[in-house]
Amino acid sequence: MYQLVSNSSFNELIAERYQVIEVLKKDGCLQSVLAEDTQDAGHRKYLIKCLIKQHLNQDILAVTKLHETKSLKSLKRQFNREAEILYKLSDCRSIPQILACFKEQQNYYLVQEFIEGTALTEEFPIGKRDTKRWTEKQCLEMLQEVLGILEIIHEHSAIHCNLNPNNLIRRASDRSLVLINFGAVQPVRSLTDRRKLSLTVPMGTFGYLPPEQLTNYPQPNSDLYSLGLIAIEALTGVHPGQLKVNGYTGEICWQEELLGPVSEDLVNILNLMVLNQYQQRYQSVIEVKQAIASLLCPEKQPLVLDATEVAPTLEIAGEGETETPSTDEHSQSVTETATQEAIGEIPSVENRIPEESLLKENTETQAENPSENLPENLPENLPENLPENIIDLSAQKTLSPGKKYGAYFFLVIFMIASIITNSLIGCLGLIQLFKILPSDLGFESFTRAQELYQSGDLTQAIALAQSVRWDSSAYQDAQTALEEWEVESEKAIAKFQVIQTAFQESRWVDVLSLAAEMPAISYWQDQIAPLVSQAALKAAPEAQEFLQQAYHKASQKNFLGAIQLLKQIPHQTPAYQTAQAKILEYEAKQQIKLETQAYQLLKQAYQRAEAKDFAGALNHLEKIPAGTPTHARVQEKIAEYQTKQQIKGNALLQKAYNHAAQKDYAAAIEVLKQIPSQTTAYQVAQGKIKEYNLKLRYRLTNRTRRQMSQLPRGQNSHFMATANSYSLNPGAYFQEVNI
Repeated sequence: MYQLVSNSSFNELIAERYQVIEVLKKDGCLQSVLAEDTQDAGHRKYLIKCLIKQHLNQDILAVTKLHETKSLKSLKRQFNREAEILYKLSDCRSIPQILACFKEQQNYYLVQEFIEGTALTEEFPIGKRDTKRWTEKQCLEMLQEVLGILEIIHEHSAIHCNLNPNNLIRRASDRSLVLINFGAVQPVRSLTDRRKLSLTVPMGTFGYLPPEQLTNYPQPNSDLYSLGLIAIEALTGVHPGQLKVNGYTGEICWQEELLGPVSEDLVNILNLMVLNQYQQRYQSVIEVKQAIASLLCPEKQPLVLDATEVAPTLEIAGEGETETPSTDEHSQSVTETATQEAIGEIPSVENRIPEESLLKENTETQAENPSENLPENLPENLPENLPENIIDLSAQKTLSPGKKYGAYFFLVIFMIASIITNSLIGCLGLIQLFKILPSDLGFESFTRAQELYQSGDLTQAIALAQSVRWDSSAYQDAQTALEEWEVESEKAIAKFQVIQTAFQESRWVDVLSLAAEMPAISYWQDQIAPLVSQAALKAAPEAQEFLQQAYHKASQKNFLGAIQLLKQIPHQTPAYQTAQAKILEYEAKQQIKLETQAYQLLKQAYQRAEAKDFAGALNHLEKIPAGTPTHARVQEKIAEYQTKQQIKGNALLQKAYNHAAQKDYAAAIEVLKQIPSQTTAYQVAQGKIKEYNLKLRYRLTNRTRRQMSQLPRGQNSHFMATANSYSLNPGAYFQEVNI
């Protein structure tokens, strides 16, 4: 099912026609939106996939801009591939119909049918504990329906590559399954094309990806692998990513998760669909459909006669007489048909009547009169030498109970011996089969490469790891190792040189600490072993000195300094065990010390808060050491005080406004200076301080001019000098605030 990202409405039309209703999914520059056709009378809804290169609107289709031209080309190529395959499959009702594909404002759009319904995953059991698992019949019907869709896709030389329950929609109108999301579709490539193909990030869904798709080499039966896992999830209620995997063979272990009965035939089919090596799986959809068809429409079962349908010979206890009850016409006709079949021709293996049933029927019904119940239309020419498993009814005589049970005994012995013989032959055959199966040469090569790497032969190890083929089970491990081996080897060489230098300079503790950082390569570990042994003996006195210094720092309550010294003591020295014990002790004491500090700071913060000094309270709360229980508890209190501080700042700002309204700018400035710097009102207050200072200066200048006009001429010059000095140095009333 589509993932809802936004439910906002948008005003801008795509192609002046499609109105976006919802953004269903975002994935970088690729998006899926639900839109309705404004030119359609019924306002039909469509799914539009978009490859956005630029922002269309702040509210619609906002995506990250691509900086890599190569990535953009790859996305365009995949976008065109999806449009092409949907166009080819336009006749299939189980696949969304494509309506348009166009470019607008450097962006690409793909308009296709919107499938209304529910995802198949909503029909699955919710986890292991959900007992409402799918039945075998439901599973087979689902497999048959999806295989029909895959058959059409594969006929057009395409691979879906993202088959999972969320991409299978149960259409609401007819309850049929529809396969959606062809964004990862790949063409079927030849071996030559695959070798030329550059590796890219595999597309698909976690848990359902086959191994070969992880290396970007999907096969047509990769879809069968994913479909098999979907069926297993339906039967078990367990997501494929949570199923156990055999570490040696890579096969999936899922039968233990079953709750209800599942036939062995279906188990074998699913196991063959999800084999780790794609060469060993079903190679085509047709093979799977044929195997499933035999389960959905099994052949007619062989006729097995029930004891009640045959007239047995009954012996009356105490009278020594036998009595044959009369049989109805239906029972007699069944017996006659079976007898005629046994005498006239040898039945096939599938339709042959069990020998013991035939023996029992014919023996008991012929006990009184062997000739009465024989069919009239016997074949004229019977073979002279009848096979052992065909009974000549004309030669049957009445068997005594002892002989009858003796025959049963020998028959049972013969059957047991046959079963044992067949089992032994099967085991021997399997052993021979395992012997002739080709081994994974890539796995053997990678194992040998690891041995060479550990022995220090990096060049040969890399060459051997590079020879592992892409279809080997060890390919991914080999690629990862190639990335790590050169880096680790260079690190080991550099570390060895540093260790040698430290050893030559008699820095024994440094030798031991550096040795602990040496990469886990056997060759280099062996190289530093003699140096480490000698350094451990030499470093013992130095380690003891570190221990004494740590004791001294701990006596001064400097537990952190003591811990740092103790951590420098190498584990190869005798003082190491003592140091580890002391580290635990000092860490506990440091925690107690921090808690004490936290309590004192918290107490001081409460005192400041009671005095309405929320800025001071916050200052103390923020000093509480992290990692203490008190620090976690006071976070809510910090938020509370910050809110109260904002309220106080706004109140002071309003008070300053009131003073300014009364032309009392000096008082307003004094109030503004009290606003805390952490509040939103602080910046406003700084601007108002400048404004009010200018107004005070202007007022003083006007007052001075009025006074000058009232003085005699001789005193004007002296007063003007005084006024100018005031204007240059306005005093306490005209102080500026540094911002």
